[in-house]
Amino acid sequence: MENKDVFNITWQNIDIEITCNEPDYLKSYREFYGHKMLHIEVRSQRPENAPLPITDTGYKSIFIAEPDLARQGGSLKYVTSYIDTEAKNKKWKNYQECSRQFNLF
Repeated sequence: MENKDVFNITWQNIDIEITCNEPDYLKSYREFYGHKMLHIEVRSQRPENAPLPITDTGYKSIFIAEPDLARQGGSLKYVTSYIDTEAKNKKWKNYQECSRQFNLF
């Protein structure tokens, strides 16, 4: 049975589901490195498939080593920090600006 943590957050009026899985198919990674590789899935739920600063499609798959995720404070803190950081970049700011106004081109 697969272990997973699921978090639901709202970020800038977008409902997001964050799922952190411990996939069994990476047992060899754990045997070689001595710790697990975790899989985090980020999905915008409402509006469905809404773009986020970390993905244009509303879905992001992230693989991260267990100790690295622990240093980041866990999957919820890691993902929210990742989104907030990427929201400061020019690409996201341009997307937001274009979304606010009618664009003919």
